[in-house]
Amino acid sequence: MNVAIQLWIDDSDHGEVPRPGTVASVRAPSSPHLEPPAAFAVASTMAFSSWKTCAAAALLAAACSSTDGSPGTGGSGGAGSGGSGGGTGGSGGAGMGGSGGGAGGSGGAGGSGGAGAGAGASSATAGGGAGGEAVYDCASLGDPCTTCLALRCQESYCACQRSAECAALGNCLLGCAAEDVACEQACLTAHRAGISGIFLEGGCASERCSAQCPSRDALSPCASCRLTGCAAEMNACVAEPSCRAMLACVDACRADGDGCLEVCSAMHADGVQAAGAVFACEEARCGADCE
Repeated sequence: MNVAIQLWIDDSDHGEVPRPGTVASVRAPSSPHLEPPAAFAVASTMAFSSWKTCAAAALLAAACSSTDGSPGTGGSGGAGSGGSGGGTGGSGGAGMGGSGGGAGGSGGAGGSGGAGAGAGASSATAGGGAGGEAVYDCASLGDPCTTCLALRCQESYCACQRSAECAALGNCLLGCAAEDVACEQACLTAHRAGISGIFLEGGCASERCSAQCPSRDALSPCASCRLTGCAAEMNACVAEPSCRAMLACVDACRADGDGCLEVCSAMHADGVQAAGAVFACEEARCGADCE
């Protein structure tokens, strides 16, 4: 009887891995009572041993293949849940993940933007942290007084800066020494069109920038009304020393009664006509502010 057996040739003794051999034909005696020859026994033993070796190698290869091909739950961004950008949270969002942060994001723990808030998160809007930057309608002149005015008295300060005569009057007054009344009056007379503007600016400065602008004088409600409602009449009066003195006299003694006006008129006769125009406008527009 001929038996065909596929042999696995083990060449490990020669530094080679087992490999399939040729088909070997072993002739067995035809008598059923005789044992197979020794060659058949050797071939069977070799085939059985090689089969076990192949099976073990196949199991090992399958185990390695399953280990290499099994992906984790994380994406390309790293281990753990989350895609390539990290865990939950959109790009730039605060909290975990996003392109700017979170565990497992691109760039390792914290992401390329650092752990915690995402790359786009910011503490406040631009320009805006706590309070943001101050916004100026018109520029200061660089000194503490005008810097304060530009921030806290924008309406009166900017109105003066936009008026050539008011700005010129302000520059002129800066050149006068403290309590130099003659110098101040010369500036007022030279730049009469800027008088109402500079006094309104000074009134705001005395309230809101007194530390930075100590030379500015406060305005009474009556004076504020005159300067806003009767600007032309006030400019003409204050530009003349006698009319300015007349106004100051009346304001000082108004509460004393009707005799105040006569006394002041006698003392400052040259300013009566210009002052009269102011009083007429005042009566029409200022009412209770000048009572």
